[in-house]
Amino acid sequence: HLDLKEASRLAGVRLILSRLAKFETAGVPVVLVGDMNADETEPSMLAATERMQDSLLFSKTTPRGPWRTLNYWIYKDDEASCAETLAGYSAAGRTANTATLGKRIDYIFTSPGTGVESFAIRNDARPKMQYYPSDHYPVAADLVLPCQRDGCIVESFMTARWTGAWSEPVSYGA
Repeated sequence: HLDLKEASRLAGVRLILSRLAKFETAGVPVVLVGDMNADETEPSMLAATERMQDSLLFSKTTPRGPWRTLNYWIYKDDEASCAETLAGYSAAGRTANTATLGKRIDYIFTSPGTGVESFAIRNDARPKMQYYPSDHYPVAADLVLPCQRDGCIVESFMTARWTGAWSEPVSYGA
């Protein structure tokens, strides 16, 4: 969870990346998740994506769900979707319009070479209740972690393929 001020966020991202560098040199895959309090156009997130992959942008399948992750507890019937947004999105130019789309401030970053099978932002609300359990939507990704060392625990752990529990619609009890 990064700070609310951009200068502090940028310093925080730089500190995190410097600490993660030892894992990179050892060939250990890294996953960094959280509320970064910054949209993808801000310097802190640009710094993060210089060294890490934004899972939403690297998903092999079309990301599911809305673009925004910060909902301010405000229910919307019609959300700008990841799929629609990505159709006109330039990762190099960071052209997403947060005024129209809402703010995407929650991320799943991975080290380069990590496979992103699927990505989803979940905006499920209780049926007919129109409220959310949090002011942020959860983000989820199915990842394939590379392993470059013999006997790596990740390699044996990931042999049983996980299917994303969040890739299917949620069913609520009555």
